[in-house]
Amino acid sequence: MIDRRNVVDRALPGLPAALDADVMSEKLRPLLESGPNGASGWRVIGVELVKHKPGKRCALAYTMDGCGRRSRLFAKTYRNHRGAGIFKKLTRFSLRQAGAYGVLVPKPVAYLPEIHMLVTEFVDGSSLAGPLYDGTSDTPAARMASTIAALHGCGVRCKGKWGPREELSNTQRWIAHVPRATERAEELLDRCRSELEGLPHHLEFPVHRDFYPEQVMDSDGATVLLDLDDACSGDPALDLGNFLAHLQLRHLQFPDSTLGCNRARRVFLEQYRRRWPAGIDAESLPKRIRFYEATSLLRLSGVYGQRERWAATVPSRLLDACDAALTRRRVTR
Repeated sequence: MIDRRNVVDRALPGLPAALDADVMSEKLRPLLESGPNGASGWRVIGVELVKHKPGKRCALAYTMDGCGRRSRLFAKTYRNHRGAGIFKKLTRFSLRQAGAYGVLVPKPVAYLPEIHMLVTEFVDGSSLAGPLYDGTSDTPAARMASTIAALHGCGVRCKGKWGPREELSNTQRWIAHVPRATERAEELLDRCRSELEGLPHHLEFPVHRDFYPEQVMDSDGATVLLDLDDACSGDPALDLGNFLAHLQLRHLQFPDSTLGCNRARRVFLEQYRRRWPAGIDAESLPKRIRFYEATSLLRLSGVYGQRERWAATVPSRLLDACDAALTRRRVTR
């Protein structure tokens, strides 16, 4: 059980209630009583803090007991009512996750407006990232490619849009946090702007917008895609470039994963080509991937410039990787 006194975030108005087992028992009990578990008397017997991003959101897992029966729920409490829109979006995705599309996402259960909380089913399973980084099999990267291709082709209409200009603006905000390499980061940002001018028009598809290996897990043989908070309409190359940039990041952080990351890059791109949805502009896709990989690497240099463990080494190497991505004529080698 979490001691709520150890977790304080005044920007998240629902967090005190979210950490209180008695309060959450009252709020979550009706969700289970009306669901497939049926039984009455449900109460929270365990609260686990999964991930806390101060000032933005907090993810939690609840263990529930109902007259000897056990169930679990996953939840996020936000600083505002962002969760209401995510609940609607997840509902649309969950309706399209049948076998023909192969996109499995945690099913939304409820949105609790009084504490800004989105509640979904809890998915048991294990991350596919570890086996991917081990580099002993093509399967993890192939499953990830198939999953993101299925998302791109599922036909869900998303309200928000994210394109190369939004990507550049977001990247520019992050590179302000690279104090040791600001001049070089700005130079690389200018090169990304030059790339933008030559990017061809593309059709819009549903995109994840925060896709990397840790977002995919295995649950009893099913592949589950996590965290669609930022899902919107955009260029599928955005997800591909971001994924490749995170492979670069991983091997810079942990050299033992280099072989696995290199293998995953090749397998991921090959598998995606086999499964990409109708309407993808295959001719311009490598150029668009290169752009998004470069901007993602540049953005990540800003992200890791704020992390004490990595700030002295990783950002400058990410800038090197961004330079290399912009220099390559093709994404594949």
